[in-house]
Amino acid sequence: MSEFIHLGQEKRHQNQILFNAIARRYDFLNHFLSLGLDLHWRRKLVQSLPATLQGPVLDVATGTGDLALAILKRFPELKLTGLDNTPAMLEQARHKMIKRGVEFVTVTADAEQTGFEAKIFTALTIAFGLRNIGNYSEALQEFFRILQPNGRLLILEFNRPESRVFGPLYSFYFHRILPLVGGFISGSKAYHYLPESVDNFPDRITLRKLIADAGFSNIKITDLTYGVVTLITAEKPII
Repeated sequence: MSEFIHLGQEKRHQNQILFNAIARRYDFLNHFLSLGLDLHWRRKLVQSLPATLQGPVLDVATGTGDLALAILKRFPELKLTGLDNTPAMLEQARHKMIKRGVEFVTVTADAEQTGFEAKIFTALTIAFGLRNIGNYSEALQEFFRILQPNGRLLILEFNRPESRVFGPLYSFYFHRILPLVGGFISGSKAYHYLPESVDNFPDRITLRKLIADAGFSNIKITDLTYGVVTLITAEKPII
């Protein structure tokens, strides 16, 4: 057990270094390398939130705040908190808030140990951050703990396309082109890490089991853009 804890801590530390290094160029590279599709994927998550959503809501791995801002655009009165363990990313999020005249609370913490009391959030979102967490099971259990009964969990994450035609084309771009372009523009190895992190991320069946094992029910997995990204929704049972 101590070996897994050590590996999780090492992964978190390495990711903090990587994302601190690319924080200033993170948004540009996301939009550029995804051909703008990252905006579409986040909109899909926001559209999956209940129309009657009320806070408080927690956005985990909020990064530069793109998803948090998209949520607040639809629900401007919502009480929302953005959590991330990378200070440089949160600094970029705060710059955006000032520029757009929007405000939400930011907290520096790990997803496995948020520090929040139990059963306080009505919804928890995480976009492109789950695979960067040190321990998936611990994080999902923590999400379950801090969600209210009937609370919603929404996860947006990269995955491996299963299409026999599109899959190989995407794999070539993702493993050969993206790391070169991203590394050249950012001057960082972070975009070499991205394909590796997706390759090592649990497949759909395993991910569903991890979410169910944490206590969630009504789990739905929807592929977006031929399976490049998956949108996972789940609920915390009332009982």
